[in-house]
Amino acid sequence: MNFESKIGIGEICGYNEEARRGNRRMEDVLVKVVAVTFDSMGVHYTCEHIGGGFGVQRFTCYEPQLHGDPDFDQESGKYPE
Repeated sequence: MNFESKIGIGEICGYNEEARRGNRRMEDVLVKVVAVTFDSMGVHYTCEHIGGGFGVQRFTCYEPQLHGDPDFDQESGKYPE
């Protein structure tokens, strides 16, 4: 079996759950991917959002909710130096 994800652990991504206020779409929030989970439903990402005065917040989301960073090197799992 071969498991692959489009977004890697440690990658900084934009997250948007398509929340709307009135007729205005909310902007992306920056999150860091801390875990990738594969199951029968697909790929899930555990992300960490730091800020907003609430401390560290972790939550699970799906791939369509994340906008990956093209500068992140998937092979090494790091940002280029």
